[in-house]
Amino acid sequence: MTSFQVDTSTLEALSSRLASVRAQMPGPEDGSSDGAATALCSHEAFLALQDFHDSWSQGLATMSGSIAAMTKQLLVAGQAYITAEGAIRHAVQERT
Repeated sequence: MTSFQVDTSTLEALSSRLASVRAQMPGPEDGSSDGAATALCSHEAFLALQDFHDSWSQGLATMSGSIAAMTKQLLVAGQAYITAEGAIRHAVQERT
């Protein structure tokens, strides 16, 4: 017989830590370039930096979305285990 245990408080703690990480992530506007950057480098260098910035911002947005989804799923999973355990306890109590 296979068995496993789920610590729902650990799921909730992990969800909370992930939410904290997401809250600390820089937004796309953080470190964005302005017109002064064009005066410091060539047009080609500026375009390369802008491309890097855009890719970086897209990557951050993707990670932020993934973290948000995982945070939600951890909470949903924890609640599902709590609900299942309650139903099992109730069924056992009815049999005894």
